[in-house]
Amino acid sequence: MRTLMQYANYKAAATQHKYAASNKAQAYTACYAAQYTQQQLQRVATLQALVIAAYARSTVYVNLRKQFATVKVHKPHSLDSANIKAHKALNAYCTQHNVKCVRTQTAILFRIK
Repeated sequence: MRTLMQYANYKAAATQHKYAASNKAQAYTACYAAQYTQQQLQRVATLQALVIAAYARSTVYVNLRKQFATVKVHKPHSLDSANIKAHKALNAYCTQHNVKCVRTQTAILFRIK
């Protein structure tokens, strides 16, 4: 049986892991931002604006990587599906610009190459 102290240690370790992962993602984004052209960054900004409009109740992040850029919707809310007009605009943009949508248990990822 786990004691309260062990649970506190696990919770502290998980919090430190989230903080370290967030710092690492920010470092990657800062490192790879210089490799993107203004046109590519504009496409990422447009996608981010569309994702924010479609998922207004969720947290949206932009991650720039060496091979692709990702706009991440963290913990999408069920009420966000009610905004049909924004979702149609997002889907149209994704099909037009070859953006891949990947769904995980806790997030939705939009990847631009």
